[in-house]
Amino acid sequence: MTGGTGEPEPSRTGLVPWPPESVARYVAAGYWEGRPLGARILAVADALPDAEALVGGDVRLTYRELVERADGAALRMHVYLREDALTDPLDTWLASAFAPQRLEHTITTLADAQPVAHTPATGTPAQTIITECDAKLERYRAALDAGADPTVVTAWITQTQADRARAEAELHALAGTTPHRLTRAEITALVTALGDITAVLRDADPADKAKVYRQLGLRLNYQPETQTVRAEVDLSAHRGEMVCVRGATRTVTPPPMTIVKTLKPT
Repeated sequence: MTGGTGEPEPSRTGLVPWPPESVARYVAAGYWEGRPLGARILAVADALPDAEALVGGDVRLTYRELVERADGAALRMHVYLREDALTDPLDTWLASAFAPQRLEHTITTLADAQPVAHTPATGTPAQTIITECDAKLERYRAALDAGADPTVVTAWITQTQADRARAEAELHALAGTTPHRLTRAEITALVTALGDITAVLRDADPADKAKVYRQLGLRLNYQPETQTVRAEVDLSAHRGEMVCVRGATRTVTPPPMTIVKTLKPT
């Protein structure tokens, strides 16, 4: 939707969306990967925890320190109660959910929590353009074989290939905004990659536990009217990770995959 100047109009929230052609170009070039900035920071923190992440005046923080401070701030923002009052019921729930004897049930819950996938219609304008371009390219090649002027036909082919590339970029952008519904095997691979969560929660120090919470995409919301905490695990935090299934490795973009529990602080 555009105004009189041809520029995109702000939405009611004040957000001006990126033009579709810019989105398609950035996705095709690999600049946009469907991953939020926070996910990139966490990935660097896992790979290079002691690398310098932030410098401001006399303050210098490594990626490890930055993430630990962010996790602490998030906890203070969302949970207004003593940490030790929540840690025991939280760890008990997580250890139970990811215990070997309960893992199949948890994987089923995560799989069922995914929204139904809707495959983009093949009759989209971009797909139509690609089909038309393919037909044109066949005709142009036939014209060359029949003795047409190579200079003229080559110009036609170049223009048609450019049109086809733009349409492919639009389709790629559309696919990037449509979350891939993971199979049960892929969810199992994600959960397995997290390691023995039960053992870590039992034996780890607070810093290691914080990392586990982060890997699980844990979100906590305190409900003051009931004095309970809504705990939610969302494995879609692992967007774009490489998952190996039946010998093939590919990048997946999971939709929301959650398990939820209402906890009563002790």
